[in-house]
Amino acid sequence: DADRLAVAVPSPSGEWTMLTGNQVGALLAEELLSYGTMHPQRLVATTIVSTRLLQRIADRHGAICGETLTGFKWIANRAIHDTQKGKTFLMGYEEALGYTVHNVVRDKDGVSAIIAFALQTARLREQGETILGLLKAIYNKYGLFVTEQKSLGIDPLATGPTIGEKVRANLPTSIAGLKITSITDIQNGTKTDVASGTTASIDLPQSDVLSFILEDNSRVIVRPSGTEPKVKCYYETIQNFEEGKSYEEVQAQAQARLADLISKHQTELAAY
Repeated sequence: DADRLAVAVPSPSGEWTMLTGNQVGALLAEELLSYGTMHPQRLVATTIVSTRLLQRIADRHGAICGETLTGFKWIANRAIHDTQKGKTFLMGYEEALGYTVHNVVRDKDGVSAIIAFALQTARLREQGETILGLLKAIYNKYGLFVTEQKSLGIDPLATGPTIGEKVRANLPTSIAGLKITSITDIQNGTKTDVASGTTASIDLPQSDVLSFILEDNSRVIVRPSGTEPKVKCYYETIQNFEEGKSYEEVQAQAQARLADLISKHQTELAAY
């Protein structure tokens, strides 16, 4: 599709690796924030279900990271709004392979994204580096963020409370054996710190979305699909690089933690 960008890159073994939307978004952000304009009010944006890696990249480069609801119109609207306020919009993306770069198109635009990605690839080649090499360097710098989306089917003819309403009526204190440290309820417009019990308002339109941060900094997001009879769950774990551990070992640890989180949470959610 002209409005999306799917990227596969060769690995050192000669096999091809398909990059996720989160990985391409992180690569583009690192490139644009490192080599692009140095305007003090630089903005990158993504959706609430995309990886938190973009926030870490933005923080490191002194940029603003905007977070929007799912649906690319929200990213485009954020770009328009903040540009009118004097900020410089560099790029926005959603984990479902949608991107926009700079100010040419205020919508998903695979053309501007592939041009930016090609220029990045060419720069790396001139320096004797590769896209996968840069991705590993990003993970080494910011932590290894691994994500996955899973869906749980629901009866399309069922009546009564939604899964979100059921969870709100009986909020868990832990997920997969890990204590919940904060709960963001976008329907109610609040973020609650569980330990202190303090609640703050969030600046997002209402949406039936619940986001949980766990004691190991993993994240679980639950929201109903807008088009199909299912609940969508977005999972993320972060693995830091310990001294003496290889990249492969850290990756295996992260993937194992993610798989365990998904398996246990899907069972817990099905019980509602």
